[in-house]
Amino acid sequence: MGMYPGVKIIQPSITVDTSAYAAGDLLFDKVELKNAVSSRGGCSKLINLSMYNEDGVENEDFLVMFFNNSTSLGANANDAATEITDAEFKASGFIGSCFLNGGEVGHSVGNGFILNAPGNSDKGGNLPLLVQAAEGETSIWFAVIVETDTPDYATAANGCKMTFGFEYLG
Repeated sequence: MGMYPGVKIIQPSITVDTSAYAAGDLLFDKVELKNAVSSRGGCSKLINLSMYNEDGVENEDFLVMFFNNSTSLGANANDAATEITDAEFKASGFIGSCFLNGGEVGHSVGNGFILNAPGNSDKGGNLPLLVQAAEGETSIWFAVIVETDTPDYATAANGCKMTFGFEYLG
């Protein structure tokens, strides 16, 4: 695969649990972001991240974590992130994270709530974020932890939508 300068917008399919979550729960295990980098083992810059939660509220905060492999984190959706062992996390290929603070970067739209990064956050570690795929790969993976509040989704396939904007580096 060759190098393609420019940007890439990715809107992955996400499935959430329709039972109520609690603070500290894994929203879902890893989801692939295909072609997040333009060349195998290459680097990109994540420059934009948006999340839409149906029935979302301002108090909801989320930690978005990025990885260079598809190894499961070892906890199922709606399970406490503390169920992830040190060994599982070390094998996960963690490459970075950013924080979505609903009270600082969120907007109420219809019955839902939109969170955006970059944004001002007292939690730090927001965008831009450099990400690098594993050798031979153009994909990276991500997972989300509920940091505060108790999100509850009416529909599994459409309850949470995320959009990622990558700037290809080359």
